[in-house]
Amino acid sequence: MFSVSIKYKFIFFIPLLLLGAIVILSFFVLNGIKGYQWKETEFILIHQKNLFEEYLYDEFRENSGKEQILIFNEACAKVFSLPYINSIPTVIYNLNGRVVAKNGVNLDRDTKKYENTEKMMNYALKNKMAYYEKNGTVFFFSPVKHLNKTIGVISFEYSVHKNYKFYNEIKRLFYTFGIFVLIGGVSLGFFYMLSIARDILKMKKSVENIKDGKFQEIEVLKRKDELGDLSRGMLYMSKRIERNIKEIQKEKENLKLAVEKLKVMGEQQKEYIGNITHEFKTPLTVIKAYTDLLLMYDDKNLLDEAIKSISNHTLRLKNMVEKVLDLTALEKYDFEMEFLEMDLKKVLDEVCQTMMGKIRRHQLALINSTNECTIIGHEESIRHIFINLIDNAIKYNKPEGRIMLRNSIKENEVYVEIEDTGIGMDDLEQDRIFEPFYRGDKNCSREAGGYGLGLSLVKKLVEKHRGSIKVFSVLGRGTTLLIKLPLYAHNKEIKKKGMQVDNI
Repeated sequence: MFSVSIKYKFIFFIPLLLLGAIVILSFFVLNGIKGYQWKETEFILIHQKNLFEEYLYDEFRENSGKEQILIFNEACAKVFSLPYINSIPTVIYNLNGRVVAKNGVNLDRDTKKYENTEKMMNYALKNKMAYYEKNGTVFFFSPVKHLNKTIGVISFEYSVHKNYKFYNEIKRLFYTFGIFVLIGGVSLGFFYMLSIARDILKMKKSVENIKDGKFQEIEVLKRKDELGDLSRGMLYMSKRIERNIKEIQKEKENLKLAVEKLKVMGEQQKEYIGNITHEFKTPLTVIKAYTDLLLMYDDKNLLDEAIKSISNHTLRLKNMVEKVLDLTALEKYDFEMEFLEMDLKKVLDEVCQTMMGKIRRHQLALINSTNECTIIGHEESIRHIFINLIDNAIKYNKPEGRIMLRNSIKENEVYVEIEDTGIGMDDLEQDRIFEPFYRGDKNCSREAGGYGLGLSLVKKLVEKHRGSIKVFSVLGRGTTLLIKLPLYAHNKEIKKKGMQVDNI
């Protein structure tokens, strides 16, 4: 953003202040003169009209036996012979708008002037005074009254050229005076304010040096006023800031990495251990309970039930440990998987065939509408991904529900969708389903034998294939999982650019 130096602000402050004062003073004075001139003109014209009415009043009183119209016409015929009335060009009209008498007026008017005359006559006949100005002449119209009754209209043509001349002279005087004042103001502002502005700019430079860490480049002003005190205070402040910054940086360097690392590790460890402890506790509790019962009772039926339960929960512990180890390996070790060209549709068809028995046991329908496409991937990992996703679609589906599997190609990627008509999930669950050990509906998960690790493994495997996975779900209406993987052609382009593809 553009900024103006304080030096120039100081230099031009006084001229601008004086200019504002001159403009305001000129405005009010000139408008006052103009207003006074108009009032004076109006007073002269009204006074002239009043003289004429006084003259008529005397004529009516001296000739009271004659008709009013005859007296009015005779009075108008000789009124301009009076020295105190004939000084202004005048026209006198009767109530019909006809000219009764005139003095020093040319009645051969142009069209516009004639239209204005008609308008002013109408005002005057309605007992109103009216006037307009044109080319330095005021045309004034007023009703003529006798005993509060309008008996005619009188019009004056009064020149205001002298008023204009006086007004213009005053205006020129203000302009001339203003120019000299501005010149003097600029000179005064330059010589009087420049030293103050220079010192303030030095202080500004010192502040910038403090901001940039140049604490040794602080200039102290040799002044015995508030600016001098301020500059010395800035020097003291810069030294304190420099010392504090060094101490803070030292502490920051010592603590930053340690604090951040401990915080992340602490949270991860707390959550991870808590989840593992919770998941391992249930099968171990069951195994311990049956072991205690076997020590207390010698019952064949109890023995069979205990062996079966202990076997199931031992298998569950074994599977859980394997998945925890797999997840830990994916997160912490950059081991190699052989990525080869593969037909994704063929793999998906085999996965569907593998899962068909479980789908039928749950009275579900599978609709496989995938198309052929080629990707680069680790075949066993791809199988693991889609077996887990279809298995979840079976577990959380509704009786006689459906599972839809389809894919599409957009640009250099293949999109695979697995949609079910199951119980769905809310927004909070959608944000957390890929977290280790998280299970939205825990009762359903336990009945289905889930550990909350499957989707975490799926996500890690998808990311190993440079892909992504997203979930879209509506509570009570079903869930759709969208997996995006790069096509084989796109991987070839990556390989041409020198990126590792076959072994990741």
